[in-house]
Amino acid sequence: MACTVPDLSTLGPFSCEDSNACAKGYVCVSGRCSPSGTKPEPEPEPDDGLPPTLGVSVPPPPESPAPEGRTTYTEVGLDGRPLPAAWRRDQEVPVELSTNSSVPLVLEVKGTDGQGVRVDAVPFSEGCAARQCVRAALPLWKPRLDASRGMLTFVATARSRAGLTTVHEQALPVTRWKWAHAVFDANSDNEENSLDSAPGIGAKGTVYVTTYFTELIALSPEGRALWTSPLEGEGAPVVSPQADGRELLYVRWYGESDRGGGHQLYVYDVATRGLLGQCPQRLNARQWFDSFVLGDVGGGVEGAMTATYGGATGAFLALTGGASGSAPQCQFVQRELKPSERGNLVFRDGALYYSGPSSRALSVSTGSFTPRSGWPIASASSSGVNGLAVFDDLIVMGEGYIDEPSSSGGISTVHTSGTQAAVSRYSGGPVSMPSVGAGGVVFGVDGREGRLVRAPLGGSGLPLLSKERGLAKELAPTLGQGGLVYAMRSGEMGVWSATDLSLQWKWSPHGEEETPLAPPVLDCTRDAQGSPIPGRPGVLYASVYNELHALVVDSAGLDADAPWPKQQHDERNTGNASTAVLRCP
Repeated sequence: MACTVPDLSTLGPFSCEDSNACAKGYVCVSGRCSPSGTKPEPEPEPDDGLPPTLGVSVPPPPESPAPEGRTTYTEVGLDGRPLPAAWRRDQEVPVELSTNSSVPLVLEVKGTDGQGVRVDAVPFSEGCAARQCVRAALPLWKPRLDASRGMLTFVATARSRAGLTTVHEQALPVTRWKWAHAVFDANSDNEENSLDSAPGIGAKGTVYVTTYFTELIALSPEGRALWTSPLEGEGAPVVSPQADGRELLYVRWYGESDRGGGHQLYVYDVATRGLLGQCPQRLNARQWFDSFVLGDVGGGVEGAMTATYGGATGAFLALTGGASGSAPQCQFVQRELKPSERGNLVFRDGALYYSGPSSRALSVSTGSFTPRSGWPIASASSSGVNGLAVFDDLIVMGEGYIDEPSSSGGISTVHTSGTQAAVSRYSGGPVSMPSVGAGGVVFGVDGREGRLVRAPLGGSGLPLLSKERGLAKELAPTLGQGGLVYAMRSGEMGVWSATDLSLQWKWSPHGEEETPLAPPVLDCTRDAQGSPIPGRPGVLYASVYNELHALVVDSAGLDADAPWPKQQHDERNTGNASTAVLRCP
């Protein structure tokens, strides 16, 4: 007896949840087994009186990558325990939504202030069984986040043609913390080691870190160790991009006398990681480097310069990097006008400026390293000069003994020509290191209580002090794009408004409350090739005892309109008023 197999299409539709329930050649479309190529049928428009449907798909925060060498990517709390997974402030969250309404969906992300940021959606049809399907990427850096770690809120609204709505709200855990790199072992025998200088930032975002007792380390913007040098470092490394595409790195070092050391300057070719030159082989071990800048050492030749104090006289050193194939040159000149132990060295238009003994500010011409006419200049206070910065033709000076909060001090200025006496601009407590913002507004830390100070150099406006106390008195505040000020204090890093010094948020690492010894540094957010990403927030590098931490901040790099936005002036640590501060796109 013959049997006839009927055509499946004549038996009517078969319900399904997925294509596994369908016969060969059929797929599950809109809940029914249908021939391949069948288009989904959209959901019917909602009837009057019924709210629209709304389907939302939001992935969970990604798990942290595994540690790589000395770099960790898992955020921990103050108790040292891992915190729950969270999205990073510089990330986008991919979402998909569907609705049976033809009215466009409204998407937004709300910040901690309750204000929302609208997000554009892109429609898609493949695999969409609803009348409307969209995808979107939620930019977590755009809403306000008044914390180092907190909750943003994703809000999606579907609306029917009759005006009825369906709303979906979902909290998104967000953190600013990115990674931490242990530069040295905190349990080592050398308890005197610490991150006491700001890292230098290379052209591709490479982070160069030195400490007194450990190697020079180069890190990628994502915290991966790229290479190390066997030489130890002291002070902030200085980065110098060359016209021929090379990148030079200047490092200073004080070697232990029992190891044949002494004070030395080194210059590296970053591409080859080769040592190009050093200056000198050895100096009197009783002399210490005071500061370190990059500029014209004479005759239009760029090089690193530093000054030493101690002993009967001071000395100046200059080391060129061997530009255009020439051999590096070292210059060592002893002079009576030695620097004091306080403050820093500043370069501007062929001249060095620095604090000297007997409450004086000094200046010498580079090349000859001879005193300039009109200098030295007596400080405005009897307690002498500390750190320096530059604003137009003015040298901005912090004054007063930081270790003696009751001493006189403050902020003063003197003309670079040296033809005028120092003028007091702020006469509160002692100030160590000043930074200068756009329009000549000076920021520092008042040593009496460790409060942030804002002092306009012009005639308008009175000085302001922050409510918060206990900031690191020896460090300059760092000025970021968008009118924000970043400063360190024991156990935390804080962010203030540059306008009124109101605290915006603060971050505290785990571990003991170590006294910070290095100011924070800002850079752009970068892609895998090291290029700044337009429209993204910035990254801050904070040195805390033995670890370098990277955090996402709302400033896209340093304030490029500020004459002197940080200690050592710029992200490359040149200490040179003419160095262009990187402007993030």
